[in-house]
Amino acid sequence: MNRCTGCRLCELACSAKHEGKFQPNLARLKIVRYDDLGLDIPNVCGPCETAPCVDICPVYAMRRDPITKMTFLDEDKCILCKSCVGACVNGVILLDTVRMRIIKCNHCDGAPECAKICPTGAITYSTITSLAPADRHGKIVSYLKEIDRVSAPQEASGAD
Repeated sequence: MNRCTGCRLCELACSAKHEGKFQPNLARLKIVRYDDLGLDIPNVCGPCETAPCVDICPVYAMRRDPITKMTFLDEDKCILCKSCVGACVNGVILLDTVRMRIIKCNHCDGAPECAKICPTGAITYSTITSLAPADRHGKIVSYLKEIDRVSAPQEASGAD
């Protein structure tokens, strides 16, 4: 997350691949900007610890790979109840109101465009062992604490 510059090339690449047009609001990921911290954080569909989108789906259109823990949408089963949209902890499951369908990352079958295009390596795609899902929150908290520490006013050293 400390590598993201907020360029949003990932959103453009995603919408171009899946929609055939550069329309970031149709991207399957979102870059969240925290202006007060000067921080951009990529929110992507990753291996959730609990996958609430899968648990809440009444027709089992959302499924979770038991090995990779990645979630997938079976569009043929989806009834557009939008439960998964509200349940997604990263806010990256969306309703396309033009084509009336759920938009969700399919990980580009293992070769995500967002990871390919990211110029700083802020978005990567690798095995689950490289970053434990439970670690994500801890990393964000420690990063924000470090920002607070560095930006805090320095105490007077006592020297005149």
